[in-house]
Amino acid sequence: MLLLLLLLLQITHVTLLRQPDDPNKLRGYAFVHFTERPMALRVLTDAEAGKEFELDGKQLAINMARPQVRGIAVRLEGAVPVQPAPHDA
Repeated sequence: MLLLLLLLLQITHVTLLRQPDDPNKLRGYAFVHFTERPMALRVLTDAEAGKEFELDGKQLAINMARPQVRGIAVRLEGAVPVQPAPHDA
């Protein structure tokens, strides 16, 4: 419970993405912005260690967002091609 309270105090913004063909439907993922990077890394580390996060009865998958540059996901060790989003085509 304490971790949840700490998380809520550290979250500054949540971006929910909608389906391009139906703006009433969500894509199924969101971007969560924290006030400080260490809290985001703590959540990621906890998730990788097997801690489960849940919202409204649904289990959440926790991943670190990677910058997108014209259809390429940038990683620390290099770049990996990905499918461009429909608006990039």
